[in-house]
Amino acid sequence: MEPLPAPAIADQAPACRQYVAAWVGNFRGHVATLNRGQGLSQTPASDSPALHQARRALAVAGIDEAACHLPYCIIRPLGDGRLDSYCGYRERASQGDALYRWIPYR
Repeated sequence: MEPLPAPAIADQAPACRQYVAAWVGNFRGHVATLNRGQGLSQTPASDSPALHQARRALAVAGIDEAACHLPYCIIRPLGDGRLDSYCGYRERASQGDALYRWIPYR
């Protein structure tokens, strides 16, 4: 069973939820491009149309991107030069020895 997101994350405005989903999708798309060997040029990959649309929706709603709670996203190396990505939220742990717990982004 996947843990529930922290209340601050779940209570984001719909425009923020759309932006976060597009931002994570764009990140994962860049990792997929790296896996195909197309992302190694010096020209940065462009943002996806979904991310542009989500940014426009934020602007229309009068919400700054920084007001949205983005997950931490990292690139994890796999065998044979392949890459994977992981995105999740870090929140303070309420019990146990760990200072934080990770909540995976779907």
